[in-house]
Amino acid sequence: MSRIIDWVATQPWAQLDRPGDPRVGMAGGSYGAGIQYATASVDHRVDALAPIVGWHSLVTSLYKDRTFKQGWNTLLYGAGLAAGNADGLKGGPAGVQTGGLDPHITSSYTSANATGRISAADQAWFAGRGPGDAGIAKIRAPTLVIGGTVDTLFPLDEDIAIYDVLKRNRTPVKMMWFCGGHGTCLTGTGDPGDKGPTTFDLGSEHVAQAQLAWFTRYLKGDKRQSTGPGFEWLADDAKWRSAPAWPVKAGRPVTATGRGTLKLVKGYSSGEATAAGIAPAGQSLQVRVRVPRRAQLLGAPRLTLVYRGKGSPADGRVFAQIVDVRRKLVVGNQVTPVPLRLDGRRHTVSRLLDPIAASARRGGRYTLQIISSSRVWTPQRGSGTVHVSRARLVLPTAR
Repeated sequence: MSRIIDWVATQPWAQLDRPGDPRVGMAGGSYGAGIQYATASVDHRVDALAPIVGWHSLVTSLYKDRTFKQGWNTLLYGAGLAAGNADGLKGGPAGVQTGGLDPHITSSYTSANATGRISAADQAWFAGRGPGDAGIAKIRAPTLVIGGTVDTLFPLDEDIAIYDVLKRNRTPVKMMWFCGGHGTCLTGTGDPGDKGPTTFDLGSEHVAQAQLAWFTRYLKGDKRQSTGPGFEWLADDAKWRSAPAWPVKAGRPVTATGRGTLKLVKGYSSGEATAAGIAPAGQSLQVRVRVPRRAQLLGAPRLTLVYRGKGSPADGRVFAQIVDVRRKLVVGNQVTPVPLRLDGRRHTVSRLLDPIAASARRGGRYTLQIISSSRVWTPQRGSGTVHVSRARLVLPTAR
């Protein structure tokens, strides 16, 4: 990218801020977002960014809590392998690898597909593909961070991590959450004439207008242009809301507690490769959640389990998701792994689930489901029983 910027600087149509420094903005989604973060972290000639559904870390997104995100990894590996092999047939300069995949990609996929785990060396390789806190901290370009509420490849915690570092370093930043990204929007995009579910959508009309405003202000340099509130989100009622910044002012959280027993069964129990699905009642530990008043459920729910588990292997996993009872769907299509120690002893584990944006009615009914496995993640590889003496869920709300 820096070589491309060098080339742009030599073109007669380029607007230069100084010799060798053209006025440059970057936009795009997925890999097109990741490359923006990488470029701006090493080349400060970039003047403005508008990345959509990028990643903060390939470790936290693809291997959260040392758990293999098998659904997405399989899709990405298959596509990458085919493209890499096709490119390799074209040949290239002597000593330059033009095809195939880096050995760490194949090693991690093969190992995780067989065991659900990756080696320390492979994990370090993915961590090195950034940007991570160190890379984001070097970005000086004003950045419009755009995340997807139904993005199960790079969930909203990736965007929040990026936003937090930029804000801490006083880089001009705004964050937006829309219903799209790597996943399927089932609750409406908020656009006029919305005709139903959209899959792998990288924006909406409102998001596009926000990008134009961002580039008008920071790329064209028009200081009269407003870029709007510092944080905007689309809840699952297809309505846009806003706050001056993230985090929003917190309202009274919605809490729920329960208990029960869950059997761990080898294989898969629910969901699809890119989206969580509702598990049958007999295959999940369920905790009823009742919302006492209208509320915007916004951010990462906190789940705490007090449990005893016995099984093999002792390093176990369960998965947590929140079901909208009225709509009969998993909120945001999100499901989060929760690591357990299945040694027969009493343990407590606490985890933040993937962030959500749900508009809850007064008396709204939800269900916390703790399940043995989900097709988004690695299949359950062990068997055993988990006795949960206390499950506590805390749903954050916006005031």
